[in-house]
Amino acid sequence: MRLDDLRYYFSVSGLVVASAGFYAMVFMGGMRELFGIDESIFWILFWITFLFFAFFGLVYYVPRLRNVLSGERIEEKHYGFKGAWVEIVIVSITAAAIFAPFLLEFDFFSDVSYWVMAFFLFFLFLGLFCYLSFFQRSFRSRR
Repeated sequence: MRLDDLRYYFSVSGLVVASAGFYAMVFMGGMRELFGIDESIFWILFWITFLFFAFFGLVYYVPRLRNVLSGERIEEKHYGFKGAWVEIVIVSITAAAIFAPFLLEFDFFSDVSYWVMAFFLFFLFLGLFCYLSFFQRSFRSRR
């Protein structure tokens, strides 16, 4: 292994693990809002979520980021359709959990149930992210 490869893996792996911690905290904060999780169970679930995000990031993102950081296009073997769906669903759930309490504070939505609002926001974000990821040509890499 060359020194450049070792330097790349060391720097990007640190970024991916730090991002996994951030995403796990945001995701678990949303789950705490939804389900009212106890403190001890929260930290157990946080570490499970963190390890999932870190493992997924290290396996899926680290090989892909080399071309992104050097300004080249992403190779086809590093672009996974299943991985994109996992990302879209997780981001949609997290965004719905974060924005539902915010929107329920407005008087217009005061009679709406939390679950109805979260369900609506989930599908709104899911549709938006699917459109931006799969159908909007300007957001995809040139092939």
